[in-house]
Amino acid sequence: MATRPIAELIADRFIGHHVNLLRLAAGERRRVLIMLGQLQRELEAKIAAADIDDAGTFQHRRLTALFAIVTDLTDKYYGKISTTHREHLVQVAELSSDQTRAVTNAVVGVPLLTVGAPIQVLRALADDTIVQGRPAKEWWAQQDNNLRGRFQQTMRQGVFAGETLGQLLRRVRGTRERQFKDGIFSMSTREASALIRTSVQSIANAARYETLQANDDVLAGHQVFATLDGRTCPICIARDGFAWDFEGRPLNAETKDNFPGPPPWHFNDRCVLSPVLKSWEQLARDAKGDEKLAKKLDRLEARLPKGKKAAMNGEVASDMTYSDWLARRTDAEQREILGPGKWRLWKEGKIGLTDLVDQSGRPLTVQELRASVA
Repeated sequence: MATRPIAELIADRFIGHHVNLLRLAAGERRRVLIMLGQLQRELEAKIAAADIDDAGTFQHRRLTALFAIVTDLTDKYYGKISTTHREHLVQVAELSSDQTRAVTNAVVGVPLLTVGAPIQVLRALADDTIVQGRPAKEWWAQQDNNLRGRFQQTMRQGVFAGETLGQLLRRVRGTRERQFKDGIFSMSTREASALIRTSVQSIANAARYETLQANDDVLAGHQVFATLDGRTCPICIARDGFAWDFEGRPLNAETKDNFPGPPPWHFNDRCVLSPVLKSWEQLARDAKGDEKLAKKLDRLEARLPKGKKAAMNGEVASDMTYSDWLARRTDAEQREILGPGKWRLWKEGKIGLTDLVDQSGRPLTVQELRASVA
């Protein structure tokens, strides 16, 4: 392990952190889905209690009563979901910034990265976490509108078909025969899950990018790694291993485009940014005109573990897949990462990479992840 290039060792640790972020998103998803379940039950209860099943009631009066029920409820729950999710993103941003420094410094063996992203910047990132050009809070508002629209459409269909109250309720919750996947909340669950996964990756990569930029005196730039499996999109496959300096220019021959901004570049994107160190020779050259950096290098050199100076060669990491990363872990680490059941199936060759990166069954909290820093 010690003979591997330092660039690969750093990338290895950041991929491990990325896997934990998938678990973190799974924990946030579970919390939000509980709230959506509460919304569904409250909506069903209000429909059941409403005086809208009178056979003599005009259709438009029934619809007016039904529509009035849903508007206040969805606004209340999605407003709460958006607010608590924003608070969670702030925690993820702080965690990602801290771990960016801790992981890099642990691999190098000295406090190379000393500057964190300011809390004001991290809070601003949480407010402006962009997913395909829109902040997360706007996506939650859109999901509120989407659910309300699905409810109104399906209620119109049921009312005009002369359905009973029980039949209208089944349209909301779905049918047992189809495992309730035909209810109006099934789509809401999928929408929420995609937004949570994507926004957690977005805020983590954005906070990491800000932290790397804040330490550009000792870093050459950053590199991206894609989670290569059957669900990886062509964009991410093409950019896997690309590296850029902090001006957005390519750092290696494989990089074909200027930096497009931190991932995610689409919904459910699982790409991760990793730092690229300057070589010790480059740091020494930069320090000739920078007294502050020169003093920092003197302190670092005195503490730098033997052999690490030569290992800091400024190279980017070679191609690295999740399978490569996982194969280097011990059996105990693999069981912790995958869970005993999935680990056993993987060892027996019964599940593949796509199954391995799905961490939905292994949720993790910010507090638990923070305890494992570096």
